[in-house]
Amino acid sequence: MQTKNRIYALDTIRATMMLIVVFAHAGLTYAVTNFGSNWPIKDPHNTNALFDFLAAFTQSTCMSVLFTVSGFLAAMLFIERGPEKMILNRLKRIVLPLAIGLLLIYPVVVLIFSYFILTTTHQVNTFSALIETFNNAAWKNFNTMHLWYLYFLSFFCVGGWGISLLCKKISPKISATINAGFGAIFRLKLAPVLFAVATYLLFCVQRKGFIDTYLGFSIITLIIVQHAVFFAFGWLLYHQKEHIDRFKKNDRLFAIIGTLLFIIHIGIFAVKPGIEKTSGLYIFAALKALSLWFLVFGIIGLFLRGFNTYSPVARYMSDASYWIYIAHLPVVMFFQVLLINFDLNAFIKFLIVISATFIVVLITYNFMVRNTFIGKFLNGKKYAPGLSNANQAKAGSLSV
Repeated sequence: MQTKNRIYALDTIRATMMLIVVFAHAGLTYAVTNFGSNWPIKDPHNTNALFDFLAAFTQSTCMSVLFTVSGFLAAMLFIERGPEKMILNRLKRIVLPLAIGLLLIYPVVVLIFSYFILTTTHQVNTFSALIETFNNAAWKNFNTMHLWYLYFLSFFCVGGWGISLLCKKISPKISATINAGFGAIFRLKLAPVLFAVATYLLFCVQRKGFIDTYLGFSIITLIIVQHAVFFAFGWLLYHQKEHIDRFKKNDRLFAIIGTLLFIIHIGIFAVKPGIEKTSGLYIFAALKALSLWFLVFGIIGLFLRGFNTYSPVARYMSDASYWIYIAHLPVVMFFQVLLINFDLNAFIKFLIVISATFIVVLITYNFMVRNTFIGKFLNGKKYAPGLSNANQAKAGSLSV
C-alpha cells in the first residue's frame, strides 16, 4: 500500500493473513471434518483436529482481518486518488485477476480432482479415463473456489464507492456524522464489545454461531453482510487513521481474550454439534462475535506494535502474497493427491505439502512474475527479482 505516511504494518497483516490461508488449505485434506464439495479431497489414512482448528481460525478471524485491511485500502484510494481512479484501480487489481484466475485455475483444479477420484476409487489411471472423469466433473459445480474473497471484495468496493458518492451528493454532513460516530465508538475502551453487537445480531438472524463461507456466484445476503461489516469497519477506519495507534491499547489483552473465547467456542461446537439450532445459539453466537472482534483489535494492534517499520523480507512477502494467494490452490491439491495413498502421519504430509507449495509459488513468483507483465498486472509495478530496497517500498503499489 502507499500513503503519505506509510503504515507498513498493514502490508504485513495483509500478507500474513493471505499466507495463513495457504496453510489452512494445505491442512484441509487432513482435518477431521468433512467439508463436502467445498473441499472434496480427503485423506483416507490420517487426520487431526488441529487442522480443523486452523481452518476455523482462517475462515473467520483471518478473513475478517483481511476484509478490514481491504476496506482501509479502498477508502484510502477513494479519498487520496478520487472516486474514478479508485474504481478503475479496483477493477484492474481485483475484478480482472478474479476473472482470469477463475478461467485458468478452475479447469486445473477439476483435473487434479479427477485424478484424485481415479486414485482413491482404484480405477485405471489412463489418460482417457482421466479425460472422461474430467468431462463429467468439469463445470458441474463451477464456483469461485478460494477466490470467493475477491468475488465478495468486488461487491464491497463498488458498494463503498457508491454509498460514499451518494452521501457526498445528498449532503457532506452525512459522511461527517457517520465518521464522528464511528470515531467516538472506536476510541472507547470496550470498542470490540460494541462492534461485536452487529455481528452477534447477524449470527442470530442467520441462526448460525459463526461466519459462513459460500463459494457460489449467487448472492446470499446474510453471508455477504457478515463479511461486509468488517470491510465497512476498515473503510471508516481510514477516516480515523490519525488514531490508528488506538489498536495498541490493550492489544495483548484483547488477543488473549479473543483466543480464549475462540477456543471455548470451538470446544462447545466439538462437544455439542448443532448447538446453533437450539436455544444455545444465543450464547454460542455471543462467544463467536466477541472472539472475532477482540482478535481483530488484538491482531491489528500487535502488528502495529511489532511490524510497523520497513523490512525487505516483509516487503517482498507482501508483494508476493497476492500471487501466492491466487496461484497456490492447484499446487496444494497436486501435492495432496500425490501423497494420498501413502500411510503417513497427517503432520508429515502437511509439512511436505506446505513446503513443496511454497517452493513452487515463491520460485514462480520470483522468476516468472515479479519482473514481468504478470507482476505489473497484480501489483501495478514490476520489481527486480530478489528483495526490495527502501526506495522501492516508498513507491509501493496497492493490490487487495
